[in-house]
Amino acid sequence: MQPKEDLRILNSREKKEVMKLINNQWDSDFSPDVLLESNNGKIYLVSRGMANIEWNNLNIDRVGLYFARLKDNKVRLTIEGSQLVGPSAKKNIIVIDDSQLKSWFRGEDLDGKFNGEGFVLLKHGVDFVGCGKVTSEKLLNFVPKARRAELI
Repeated sequence: MQPKEDLRILNSREKKEVMKLINNQWDSDFSPDVLLESNNGKIYLVSRGMANIEWNNLNIDRVGLYFARLKDNKVRLTIEGSQLVGPSAKKNIIVIDDSQLKSWFRGEDLDGKFNGEGFVLLKHGVDFVGCGKVTSEKLLNFVPKARRAELI
């Protein structure tokens, strides 16, 4: 059985390019140990020790923490990615209130004019709750259907 995604370890130059995109977008100094990239642009974080494992002999479906998606030279963070990058981010952060948080976790776009450019981090209180994309009229939601809260 073939895994769903082929993963490769990013070399130091490729990792530096991803970190530069993150720094430019959120002015964050976040720096992970090792990054893996799938054939469809998903970026995973793993610890440094994972680089020493001989993968060819293992039957593994997933490895690491799904952190971000890289597409068209832009980085869109996952919820976990926003929680890792957010504390050191200095720009493109949108603070949302309780009602907006409920709408967000239901998978709804947020209407209105928002400060920020491109992909932004959403913050509620002290928590970073995700990453969305600012357009002229709304904040686009990327929370996967499987992670949406229907009871809120």
